[in-house]
Amino acid sequence: MFIVKQFLIKSGNGGDGIISYEIRSGKFYADGGNGGDGGSVFFLINNNFKLPNKKIFLSNNGKNGLNKKKTGKKGTDTIIKLPIGVCIEINKKKKLYS
Repeated sequence: MFIVKQFLIKSGNGGDGIISYEIRSGKFYADGGNGGDGGSVFFLINNNFKLPNKKIFLSNNGKNGLNKKKTGKKGTDTIIKLPIGVCIEINKKKKLYS
């Protein structure tokens, strides 16, 4: 007797960088920032956890970069708590939703 549950799990996308220029002494210098990293998904296993009733686990996307070489903020991570003895099977699909 096994319990089979399916979850939708998606990590966050990275933020976009920005193209920006600064004028110093009559010359253009690039000063655009990089986008932040997307959030990750982690599994935490313990005796005291139960199977979650939630079906969708999404991490947040990273924020976009800013001018003056400011990097965007990282997306928040998602932690999925599971009991000991759970088998995790990963089915990768190209497009989950739009």
